[in-house]
Amino acid sequence: MADKEKILESWIMVEHLSEGDIDLKDRLMYKFDDLNQADYYDLFQQQLNKNKIGKNGGLVLYFDIFDFTKVVDFLRRIYGLKAPVESINYGNKFTLALYFDRDLNFDDKKTLYTESSYILKKQKVPNETEFQAVEQDLMDDKLQKIFEEANEADSSQKSEKFNEAVAKVFAKCGFKQETSRFQVVHNLETDATNLHSFFINDLEYAKGVESKNLRQYLLGNQAGKRINLNSKKDSPSFNPGAFKKVLEPKNNPLGRFPSETKYALSFMQQTAVNIATMATEANKQQIQSVNGPPGTGKTTLLKDIFAELVVEQARDIVGLGEDKAIKRNGLEISVLPDKITENSIVVASSNNGAVQNIVNELPLVENLDSKFKDIDYFR
Repeated sequence: MADKEKILESWIMVEHLSEGDIDLKDRLMYKFDDLNQADYYDLFQQQLNKNKIGKNGGLVLYFDIFDFTKVVDFLRRIYGLKAPVESINYGNKFTLALYFDRDLNFDDKKTLYTESSYILKKQKVPNETEFQAVEQDLMDDKLQKIFEEANEADSSQKSEKFNEAVAKVFAKCGFKQETSRFQVVHNLETDATNLHSFFINDLEYAKGVESKNLRQYLLGNQAGKRINLNSKKDSPSFNPGAFKKVLEPKNNPLGRFPSETKYALSFMQQTAVNIATMATEANKQQIQSVNGPPGTGKTTLLKDIFAELVVEQARDIVGLGEDKAIKRNGLEISVLPDKITENSIVVASSNNGAVQNIVNELPLVENLDSKFKDIDYFR
């Protein structure tokens, strides 16, 4: 298997292994201790009412919860890994999550079966095709049929059919109440986010794509030496010399976005901006990647890159002399060179919200430093 495919296979596995986390200490997470004569419907409705769950809310059933360490230990054995991996969350995972609306109607579109559970039970790592086949069979065939009657039942039969369906899931799948939980949520769309990674299909697709840019993104610039920019001083790979070079004054951008000047970019933000805007030939050929969870300043960093491009263009336009002008119909017209027109910006994402955040933030006056707000340009 080519290096590119190995990387993508590993990436897909990491995405799957990150799914299915469950916080057993969540105050809206409940055991089945108060279950009376297998009346799941009554137990669930009690908690929905008690917590004043409205029409946008509902309930999630988590079956067969287990310690994720067991999966990690198995993967260590089969891959011969010894050193601990700091980024792994050694918490609990669930096997299966079923979602129900406020009226306890089953929502088959949100069902999640975890690959961690598959690995633990089968003691093997599946390829994506194998895993999808098992998951599809579980969702399309078994679960839909089990809850079909409960969803279609009228109010007089609803509780009976619902209880039969939940009991059937426990029995058919061999799940136990002791290792299962249910959670009530105020908003099913935002509070219950245990869904499959949204770009696993894209990673699968990428395995069959031959692209210079994709290969370079995954394998790095093999023509040149790869520089490790690890800012952790206690790390063996910490390389202060690399940062010193990137942050030389000649590599600093010409402009900054006119946000509050007292909030400078962080060390790693400034490093990323300098790398992205350094006018080297090697840089122009590379894809730059910046990773970080929400709220860590990725959009702020991006705005400074936009500002740098705008200032560069302005400088180049001002520098156009008479030698760049041509005469047409008695008028002198300056010809814009390629370097002015080549820095187009496309903002794209598989998450519409991420694009919308940038579109909404860029023109806001409140995001400008107070000393700039009275300048005619911004008004």
